[in-house]
Amino acid sequence: MNKPHDDSRAHADTTGLSEADTRILKAVRDVKYGSVEVTIHHGRVVQVERREKIRLSGEDEKTPDTR
Repeated sequence: MNKPHDDSRAHADTTGLSEADTRILKAVRDVKYGSVEVTIHHGRVVQVERREKIRLSGEDEKTPDTR
């Protein structure tokens, strides 16, 4: 049986991980809404790309008066 998601593991020690592993974990941790893409060439991580979505509530936006 699977345990519920435990956020305390999100800040676990990264000692012993490769630079690529560390950067991937950091990218995943830092995105609230979005995606992380990992590019691999010949079995090696060569790029980590993070895309973050910014959600707007719409209440803070003001419509310009067009009259």
